[in-house]
Amino acid sequence: TYNGMANCCVGQGNHQRALEFNERALQIRLAVLGEEHPDTASNYNNIANCHDALGSHDKALEYYERALKIYLAMVGEQHPDTAMAYSNIANIYETQGKYDKALGSFERALKIKLAAYGEQHPSTATTYSNMGNAFYSKSEYDKALQKYEKALQIQRVVLGVLHFETAVTYSNIGSIFFKKGRYDEALQMQEKALEIQLNTFGEQHPDTASAYISIGSIHFGEGKHDTALQMYERALKIQVAVLSEQHPHVAITYVNIGSTHEKKGEYDKALQIYDKALQIQLATLGEQHPGMASTYNHVGVIHYRKHKYDQALEMYQKALHIQSAIFGEEHPDTAITYVNMGNTHSGKGEFDKALAYHERALRIWLATHGELHPDVATCFSNIANTYRLNGDSDKALEMHHKALRVANETLGELHPLVASIFCDTSLIYSSKNEYDNALQMLTKALEIRLASLGEQHPNTAMTYDNMGSTFQRKGEYDKALE
Repeated sequence: TYNGMANCCVGQGNHQRALEFNERALQIRLAVLGEEHPDTASNYNNIANCHDALGSHDKALEYYERALKIYLAMVGEQHPDTAMAYSNIANIYETQGKYDKALGSFERALKIKLAAYGEQHPSTATTYSNMGNAFYSKSEYDKALQKYEKALQIQRVVLGVLHFETAVTYSNIGSIFFKKGRYDEALQMQEKALEIQLNTFGEQHPDTASAYISIGSIHFGEGKHDTALQMYERALKIQVAVLSEQHPHVAITYVNIGSTHEKKGEYDKALQIYDKALQIQLATLGEQHPGMASTYNHVGVIHYRKHKYDQALEMYQKALHIQSAIFGEEHPDTAITYVNMGNTHSGKGEFDKALAYHERALRIWLATHGELHPDVATCFSNIANTYRLNGDSDKALEMHHKALRVANETLGELHPLVASIFCDTSLIYSSKNEYDNALQMLTKALEIRLASLGEQHPNTAMTYDNMGSTFQRKGEYDKALE
């Protein structure tokens, strides 16, 4: 059947071909069953899934809403199929950065499921997880953790501790700990998830590969880049064997590998890997896809690191063109590209342009997230660094104080981002020859990095190096040598 052929194409990552088969199936169902039939609604869902995978989120939303309309007419509000439709719509809102709308739709789905199934049901747990994902996207990590823990509690009881859905929730909780800078706890959660995936699926399965990627990301965050590469390459080997080389998931793993080479300063290797990712994404997803925009941004960062600023800006413009077409101006992904463009103009010494791009990014994040969000803190810090490079120390300090306040409130005082802001603030004091203040900032940064990252992390080493340089400027050479 056309639906069966579409499902095969989805498994291969060929969503464009799957869309064609699903559209053929729809024509038959409309002719035989008509519009007002659950099978027609199911077909609309399948078409929406393809548009979502291809990055056509407005189209996906249109088809999910068609399905919802049928379910409401055929089975009513209080039916699990209607709940599923609300969840699908919520997922699109989340992708579009409309997090409050997403949570509203998830709440409607949850209400239906609680009435239909009760609290202790796998489908209820899934909705709690989905709500956790939305809070995670908003960087409201404590609320996300509450939802994930509710889901886990249900799953452990009704599915058991060795079920793959339980593994997914362990992984989600691990992602929260990672974002909060609690790397040891994050690693414990991801290793639990991996153990379940190995017991359930074995080594040669896409979900096992995903578990290796999650573990690799933690090692990446810890600065253990060689260990991260081992995990990513292990995942890649599984994905190529199970999914084939030409699959979107393989492209994402190449991006992770490229990012690791970038952190190691191996820029040419990173570019080669990113080019592989782009070729796969172009073949499987097409040019107008958020994944392409993300990879263009990564390529741009490499050119930025190599001081090839015009080439970097060319990549960012490609990313921005895709994001503007798909998401519009007011989306967090668009803001990331503006930040990269701002940094690159700073590198060129074009500080007015840099400030304009950073302020655009800030406006987007304030509109989508509100002031109390880690990305807002990062944006204040970027603006501060631009003022510093342009010689306006007072403005730079003002912005860093804002960044520090937001970071402390959203992430806590012992988060690596807080340490980074202290380090950046130290540079302002050093530029003003206020070395004692600079050392005070660096000491605070060092305490955080020792607590959250450990002695052997590259950022900890960099902090020691900055302290040494500051003592040297003070003429305290013995302390500098320490």
